[in-house]
Amino acid sequence: MAVLMGAGAFFWHTPSLALIAVFVFFAGRQELMALRYREQMRGAEPLWALPGDRDPTEAAPAPEYGGFTGFRWNVPARAWEVWRNGRVVAVCRVDAD
Repeated sequence: MAVLMGAGAFFWHTPSLALIAVFVFFAGRQELMALRYREQMRGAEPLWALPGDRDPTEAAPAPEYGGFTGFRWNVPARAWEVWRNGRVVAVCRVDAD
C-alpha cells in the first residue's frame, strides 16, 4: 500500500502523498513488531506465576500465616516479604549502609 502511494506521489507530483506513504510504511512496521511481540508473549509463562526470591529448600512458613495475603517485615533478613495465600511470592531487601 505504501509503495503504491509513493509511486502515485511520484507520478502526480504530490509531496504530501509521499509523506503519507512514508508514515504508512513505518506504521505498518511498528504494527508488525507489536503483533510479533504479542504472539511471543502469548506462549510465555505469566510473571505472577514465577517463584519468588525465597529458596525452596527453606522451612515452610509458620502456621499463623496460613492464608495471609499482604506484606511482612522479616527482621533477620532485613527485607519486606510479599505474601499471597500463605506463601512468599517476592522479597524486597533493604540495605541501610
